[in-house]
Amino acid sequence: MRPDQAKRIIIKMLVYFNGHIGTDELIQLDDVAIAMRTSKKNLNRACKLVLGVNAYALILQLKMQRAYYFSNIDGLDEQEIARILVYSDPSSLCHAFKKHTGMTLKTCTKKDLQTPLQLKLDALINSDDIDECFTIPNLK
Repeated sequence: MRPDQAKRIIIKMLVYFNGHIGTDELIQLDDVAIAMRTSKKNLNRACKLVLGVNAYALILQLKMQRAYYFSNIDGLDEQEIARILVYSDPSSLCHAFKKHTGMTLKTCTKKDLQTPLQLKLDALINSDDIDECFTIPNLK
């Protein structure tokens, strides 16, 4: 897999995630792979190549980032955040968040979420590569 192909796959994963978050639908790699007409193996390969982690780690990072945003920016309570992110209950969400970040939703700051993975994601999102994924080629 070429790096440009891997970047396109990750960007499409981000679009899929953003389109399905908050729909009370559990986001699973199988579903992402089917929607993108690829395999879990390709999703993992792309994530490993570009971000250095597997696809599950990417989805977990996105969920924790969203949990922080919902809690600290939107001011939602843990019950509502757990429902949006499809956790069985608020304690499951809080446990996952603490395990991932080392802190609680209430004590976490935006700076705390700037993990190496998040920095790579930010660089990818802000690169010219993202424009290439959404441009329509000239058909002659």
